[in-house]
Amino acid sequence: MKRFSFEYRSSIRFSQPVKAHHFRLKCLPGRFAFQHIYHECCAFAGGITPLEGADAFGNRTLAGTIAEPHDLFAFTVSGEALQSFYLLREPLDDLFLYESPLTHMSGAMEAFAQTIPGGGTAAKQASAVCKALQARLTYLPASTDVDMPAADAFAQGKGVCQDYAQIAVALLRGRGIPARYCAGLMPGEGETHAWVEYYDGGAWHGIDPTNDRAIDYGYIKLSHGRDSADCRVDRGCFVGPAEQVEQTLEIHVKVGEQCDQESGNGQPDLPAR
Repeated sequence: MKRFSFEYRSSIRFSQPVKAHHFRLKCLPGRFAFQHIYHECCAFAGGITPLEGADAFGNRTLAGTIAEPHDLFAFTVSGEALQSFYLLREPLDDLFLYESPLTHMSGAMEAFAQTIPGGGTAAKQASAVCKALQARLTYLPASTDVDMPAADAFAQGKGVCQDYAQIAVALLRGRGIPARYCAGLMPGEGETHAWVEYYDGGAWHGIDPTNDRAIDYGYIKLSHGRDSADCRVDRGCFVGPAEQVEQTLEIHVKVGEQCDQESGNGQPDLPAR
């Protein structure tokens, strides 16, 4: 098992004070068989204490309301994760076999899919999809927005991790391979990252289309869903004339000391939470 520390900072500054600000966040690392979270700390500007819950996919959520006028919404999430190899054994939900609003396959995508080598294991096909996307797409920051469907990003031939992941999800589902979109943190990234899980042999396996690599350790998973709309880190609404004129986001993930201590039953010793 390997140990990682993480820190996620987000702040939104409004041009004028707003009020009745309702928010829902998916910024907490999930607790999975491969990912144990401890020493977790979540702090909000102004001493806000949101309520923790879960969405339909089991992703952890934080929700709250700021009634009084304010011009800053900021929070920090930090902690440590102890990870085993990235693998999630669970029953398959057939929902991840079908198109979702942002993963519709266009005619151009279907034609492209015919050029990608087929056959072999799901892992081999997922790797082939990632390699094909490396040749087809150009990574370009700020070239798409959070609501852009996979087909539109594919048509323009450029995008960011969200687009690589959604297009890969669509292509894998088109081959009959269950796939889902994931959001989280990875070492060396300055923003949240997106990747894909595909289902094979009774388990979900991780692959990163943006970097063309299978996932083993170091990717701290926040959420999963049908597409990026199910994994938005922050959603909200407010009353007031202001615009969100400034939003700064800082994410820091670093690899820590490897943990190889084992208990008498052959299982790693987990730190007290």
